[in-house]
Amino acid sequence: MPVRTLLQILAAPMLAILLPMKAWAGDGGGGGHEIIHSIALTMVAASLMGVAMKLLRQPLILGYILAGVLIGPVGLGLIESQTEILTVAEIGLILLLFMIGLEINLKRMLSSGRLVLLTGVSQFPLSVLAGWAFFSGLGLIGWGPGRGYAALYAALAIGISSTMVVVKLLYDKMELDTLPGRITLGILVFQDIWAIIVLALQPNFFDPQVGGILSTFASGFFLVAAALLISRFVLPLVFHLASKLPELMLVISMGWCFLVSLVAAHPWVGLSMEMGALIAGVSLATFPYNLDVIAKVISIRDFFITLFFVALGMQIPLPEWPVLLVTLSLTVGLILSRFLGVFGVLHVLRSGHRISLLASINLMQISEFSLVILSLGVSFGHTDATTLTPVLWAFSLMAVASTYLIGGSHAIQGRLGAVLTRLGFKDVGGDGAETESRWSHTGDGPPRSPTP
Repeated sequence: MPVRTLLQILAAPMLAILLPMKAWAGDGGGGGHEIIHSIALTMVAASLMGVAMKLLRQPLILGYILAGVLIGPVGLGLIESQTEILTVAEIGLILLLFMIGLEINLKRMLSSGRLVLLTGVSQFPLSVLAGWAFFSGLGLIGWGPGRGYAALYAALAIGISSTMVVVKLLYDKMELDTLPGRITLGILVFQDIWAIIVLALQPNFFDPQVGGILSTFASGFFLVAAALLISRFVLPLVFHLASKLPELMLVISMGWCFLVSLVAAHPWVGLSMEMGALIAGVSLATFPYNLDVIAKVISIRDFFITLFFVALGMQIPLPEWPVLLVTLSLTVGLILSRFLGVFGVLHVLRSGHRISLLASINLMQISEFSLVILSLGVSFGHTDATTLTPVLWAFSLMAVASTYLIGGSHAIQGRLGAVLTRLGFKDVGGDGAETESRWSHTGDGPPRSPTP
């Protein structure tokens, strides 16, 4: 069936369902429950667009973002209140960061071998420095007095990749346990830690005094220490009592997440709720009931992730040529920074073209963390929508493009490897088999799963 015909068939029922809702949008669905009404519209639109993307064999993330565009101010205008949009998005971000925190196992990270350790430590600063120089040189991002901050925020945005997108695509491709997959996951963990450092320093960007920075780090340190102590000595007893009641396990997990978030957002602490959610997750990463918590929370994770991407689509305005030009520069800067920060470091460590290129291709996205950093930057007055809007477009573009890049990563790697060889870059590791064997048998990295 031609794509155009299929689109027409899909569009008819979608409009038939969504257009009548426009007449109901003004009263909040009755009773003034605007947030509930917005969430309901969000899930209806996401369901319709998700089915459409499935039939068109396109990534579901694209469907969720398009659903947000469709029901937001740019589309049918079913949800126009910016407050409602940001509220829905913040719930998703808090849960998303909680889940990311649950996956940050510091013990496992430190035993990941030199490839992950050295690349993870150096990738983010190299990418940010390269991005800042690139954007400042172009002069496209952030015209006016705030250009330095805008270029810095754009560089920070491209320095971090999307854990959610990468993990999902590698899992679907069954490449999480390959050497490039393990290196990719290790770098993602380090990126999360770098993002935590940025979030801690961010309130002091305008006035980077040593006292303010130390105060922020001290608050974060004591919150992490308190969370770790409670998770070690108190929470095991609580979770043991609730271990036979799955619904109570879920409620306690969510309660812990939002408790730490509320404490982090208290004026005496001075952190954000998102930062608190991340700390709550990290404190449970080595928790005896960690797998039980993940099993319970994952049941609602996808729901809030869907809300996050639809809310993201609601915030995307119609593109103008200047925005598209900046988006293009962000995309080019992202690609260049990955080849410098990932391929360059791994190549120096003699990983070979195959492993170095596959890890670089896997990380060709902008992270959800970056959107948190940019959003906070806008609230702090460090930058404005002229930076945030192109980053939103670049995030959406690369999230969708990653589906095809990771799906065809081996073919892309083969072509790029041949080009690099012709340009004089020696393939020091061959096809990667030697490096993978060394990783597996010398202990210089995580152990491989046994072959059945």
